[in-house]
Amino acid sequence: MFLKILIPLVVLLSTPHTPTEEARVELPTSRTIDLGLVDSDSIHSGSITLRNTGSAPLALTSVTTDCSCTAAGYPKTPIAPGDSAVITVKFDGRDYPPGEFVKMVRIRSNATNKLVKVFVRGRIKRPTKK
Repeated sequence: MFLKILIPLVVLLSTPHTPTEEARVELPTSRTIDLGLVDSDSIHSGSITLRNTGSAPLALTSVTTDCSCTAAGYPKTPIAPGDSAVITVKFDGRDYPPGEFVKMVRIRSNATNKLVKVFVRGRIKRPTKK
């Protein structure tokens, strides 16, 4: 009976431990996409590059925005360790009041930092009278 317990225990303890591979999202120092001064009757876009600094493929599970005036496009295929990907964000300023705006983009993934937030900002200029 003692050997039935001892042998599996010795095998378990002698098996080398391998670290778990994980993906990790890294963004540039600025997490803001600045669209600057935008017209109120048009759609403007910007982008941000993210990098997988982990040791496993990075899968973006969703990229959502906090309002229907903002939409984001992102790669649906995994991003290999060391590779980068671009997330494109479009802001629709039509029927939006003049002034400053800040919108949030939430990037969810299988990375160790599962949720990363990016901000889109700009200023809608007042329409000129004709």
